[in-house]
Amino acid sequence: MIFKIENHDLEVNGIKFSAEVMIAVEEECDTRIEDDISFDDKEAEKLYIARFKRGELFIGCITVTARAYGLEGCDVLGACHLFSNNCFDSTAYERSVNETLSDYSMVENALTELKRNIKMQAADLQQFI
Repeated sequence: MIFKIENHDLEVNGIKFSAEVMIAVEEECDTRIEDDISFDDKEAEKLYIARFKRGELFIGCITVTARAYGLEGCDVLGACHLFSNNCFDSTAYERSVNETLSDYSMVENALTELKRNIKMQAADLQQFI
């Protein structure tokens, strides 16, 4: 599911351009929460697992894709413990996704990879000029 789409202004080799950044969140259905966590405090672990079983939290995969000129840069992080999206109030869900994006510099990583791919493509095409 698309979480949001943003535009970012970039510059490569003195050329300014805009890149589209798409952020998507998908639920990981093949991961059992019991296999994903281990707390020293077993009572706290049991309470945390109960939050997943109640649907308060879910295990998700966040994908950030930056695009420009037909090229891409990506960053992907799986096994994220995220608040579930509540159609009446999605604040907790949005906050948990945005915090993960920030904590792991995911947008910056995707943009850096995109710029690197553009530079590599430009260098490869330079031989034809």
